[in-house]
Formats: sequence, structure tokens, C-alpha cells
Amino acid sequence: MALASKFRFLCLLGGLLFAMQLSPTVLAGETITDEQRGFTFEVPEGFQPYPELVSSDNDIVHAFLKGDPTDDQPDLVVVIEMLGGTIGREPMAEEHFPDGFQGRIVRKRWQGFVVDGFEIAQTQNGLDMHTVVVQIPIKREAIQIVGAGVVERTAEVNQAVDQVLASLRGESNWLKSAVPAADVTSSRSYGWFLLGGSLALVVGGLVVLWYIRRETPKGTVFAIALMLFFFSVCFVDKDVRELMALKGSMRLLGFLGIFYGIYDLVRPRKPRPMPEISEPDSIDEPDAASQQQ
Repeated sequence: MALASKFRFLCLLGGLLFAMQLSPTVLAGETITDEQRGFTFEVPEGFQPYPELVSSDNDIVHAFLKGDPTDDQPDLVVVIEMLGGTIGREPMAEEHFPDGFQGRIVRKRWQGFVVDGFEIAQTQNGLDMHTVVVQIPIKREAIQIVGAGVVERTAEVNQAVDQVLASLRGESNWLKSAVPAADVTSSRSYGWFLLGGSLALVVGGLVVLWYIRRETPKGTVFAIALMLFFFSVCFVDKDVRELMALKGSMRLLGFLGIFYGIYDLVRPRKPRPMPEISEPDSIDEPDAASQQQ
């Protein structure tokens, strides 16, 4: 994601808040379905479409405006912009921004995920402007919701962006997590932790199968591995990272266990030595003379 190039658009956005002409149809609350890009959302309250701002040159695919186009007052703008690719779970940090960035990072919730964004105040055409951006991990291509207006209307800008975010629906390239702590699941090391745990489960399972093979008849390991593999295939397919890691571990263990079970079936086993049974020492019976005494 080229955040620096997207940032240049924000610097020009204030200049686009003037001399805007609106479509006469008010669509506040209406659902917009973008089948091509894989998401839907509702038009924020009080906003109308502004197709003149939609352009492939700046990757804006939806634009809306709130205000009176006949006066000389700057209006509010909300746009949805494509980011040109998917985004990962690594949290946004200040080093991702150009030098001199004076904004602040914000975090919001969307469909159970914690998503990143930022707010920035800057002067455009002699006016102090407030801009808020929230980036969304849509599976086909990530998007960002951008809202802008004069600083005096900061609350309205934030409310409009929050309304679009709350109504936005789409399939994400992120998997949900059973761990509630967003700081943990957003960490890159958490993915390595899940991978390490999965490999440990597979190795531990193979050790258990090896021990079972020593203590049970032929075919036992093969039967257990086959059941593991079958269970992993029938495992409930939920988009939860931990469940997906467990499912993958079980499938890999079952797959390797099947080969190990076949090896156990075709390879002759050495007969196990029978334990020696020691006879009890014979007790001398007393002779007749000792009995008479």
C-alpha cells in the first residue's frame, strides 16, 4: 500500500470542497451495492452523491457531499477510495507516514476487527480543515473511507465517517480471532506463534502415534490417523484463525499418520520376547521320621 501517494490526495481534498454541484436526488440512508469491488454501505445522513469527484486518476469510486452548493461556505465531503491492493494486520505506525506528519492515529471497529486510520488538521485555501481516514481490509481490494470539512464541523465529519463504517459490509482478507485482545492478534508475531503451535502439535502427535504403534496391534495407527484426517475434513469451517490453525494441524497429522500406518502394516514386526516365568522354589516335605518326632 502506497500510503504516501494516498496522503497527497488528502492535501488536495480541501480545495475540492468549493464550487460543487449536486445531483438533485437525496440518497441519505440508501444502501449502495458495489458488486464489482465486493462491498455495500449506506449513504451518510444529509449527504448527496457527487459523481464529479469520482475518477480513476485518484482511485475515488464513491463520493458524497453535504451542504448548500449555492453559498460560499465549504461543504463536507465523504469519499471511498481504493488502495490498489490488500492490507495486512500490522498496526499503522507513525513511520508509515511522510516526514512532518502532524496527525494522530485512530483505531475503530469494523465487523469484529480493529481497523486503523488517522486524523489530521491542515490549512487549505485559508481555511483550517479536518480530515479523517479509516482503512478497511476488503478481500478483493482494500478501501479507505475519507471524510473532510472545516475544523468547526469536525464532529459532523467524524459522525459521517462512522456512519459509513458502521453500515459497510464486505468479505475481508483477514481471519477473525478467538483472542479478544486486538494488540495481540494484530501483531505479526502472533501468526508465527500460531504456526509454531501447529508444528508442535503435529510433532507431538507423531510421537504419540509412534508410542501407540509399539503397544498396539497392527492397523491401530492407520485407523487413528484415518479418523484424524476424516475429522479434519469434516471440521466446522469457520473463519477463525485459531480454529483454522487447529484444523490444518489435524489434517497434516492425519496425512502423515496415514503414511506411518501404512508403513506399520507392510513392515513385519520383530516378535516381542516373552517374559520369563520363574518357577517357585520347591519346599522339601518333611520325612516320616521327623513327622513321628
